[in-house]
Amino acid sequence: MKQYVVFISIIISLVLIRLFLFFNFSPSLKDGQEVVFHTVITSVPQPFYLGQKVTVFLKNSFGSIPIVLILKTTTLGYGDDVTISGKITNRVLGNKKTDMVIYSPTISFDTSPKSILFHLSQRFSEKIAVIYQKGLPSEYAGLLLGIVLGVKRDMSQQSLKLFQMTGVTHVVAASGMNVTLLAGMVMGVLGFLSRKQRVYVTILFILLFCVISGAQASIVRASIMSIAIFASQLVGRQYTPWYGLFLAASGMILLSPELVLDTGFQLSFAATGGMVLVNKRIRVLTVLGDDFSSTVSAQLTTLPIILATFGQYGLSSLPVNLLLLWTVAPLMILGGLSAIIGLVFQPLGSIIAGISYPLLWYFFSVVGYFAKMPFFLQHIVFLPVSIVGYYFCLFAFLLFTKKEKREEK
Repeated sequence: MKQYVVFISIIISLVLIRLFLFFNFSPSLKDGQEVVFHTVITSVPQPFYLGQKVTVFLKNSFGSIPIVLILKTTTLGYGDDVTISGKITNRVLGNKKTDMVIYSPTISFDTSPKSILFHLSQRFSEKIAVIYQKGLPSEYAGLLLGIVLGVKRDMSQQSLKLFQMTGVTHVVAASGMNVTLLAGMVMGVLGFLSRKQRVYVTILFILLFCVISGAQASIVRASIMSIAIFASQLVGRQYTPWYGLFLAASGMILLSPELVLDTGFQLSFAATGGMVLVNKRIRVLTVLGDDFSSTVSAQLTTLPIILATFGQYGLSSLPVNLLLLWTVAPLMILGGLSAIIGLVFQPLGSIIAGISYPLLWYFFSVVGYFAKMPFFLQHIVFLPVSIVGYYFCLFAFLLFTKKEKREEK
């Protein structure tokens, strides 16, 4: 136990030192400053009107600064090795936060071998998109691609806005459920191998999926946690989810401290933390099942981040999630089978994708219905002190329910 505490203390100390260096010695930029820097596109560029929007990072030895690129054309792809030049513009968002933007930057492409892996993953995702498009309407194919790989490039701005209004944007972002289903499928298909061999192959598939999906924060986190589970089985140690979550967050921050400022990273870990730490307490208080308790847990732990970042919240989020979450698992299974088979024989893969049509129709119908209702709060000011107070109350609730549970025993 003592070694356990010492190890956690060392990790926390390293994270704090890394964050101190990041916030105090990262590059500094001014509004109107001309910059030229080299970077690799490590997230999938998103459609933005007739062009693209993507976040890149200007780095030095201690940290980096996120910069949003706004392009008038769709020239960038995930994994591109590029040199960016342009003028920094400070943009004030609706929540009063400021981000740094380069409008219509000048881009030169590097074809060095080090970006080959990224390009291969891009080609795989594009081939999978074609498989879906051959068997489904474009919007439905875009949604299925988002659910399976977390890629939103084939979805219209209108659909993405409706998803945000109804609180289901997380569904079209690859998450831990994708990794869990993938691991389960691989372990099941390879039943003829020994358990040790299956574990090694499953870890390999998880790493490949992480790259193909664009190494998004939620997928990296889920991949680290899943690999930790399998690794603990290989060495015969017991695995605790919160410990895996802690190691995943710490490892990612040590490698890329700028992630602490990334909303996707914050929401991903808050939601997972809710399902790991809060879900058990909520489940005791309700008879509506695990889907309901998981949804409420994730909503509780992400609410302050949503309000502070976006300044708005859809009150219909909870009922919409309850109506739609059950469709995600079968859609991911159908989408995964369609992709695997379609990469070998495209017509059959497209036919399997077409089987998901009723579920996708139901998904869009529910979102469209609730998006028309006036259950939407906006222009909410959520101060940092409010965030601290909120999480303090949530922590007190966890301690209180834990104490009650012990007294019952």
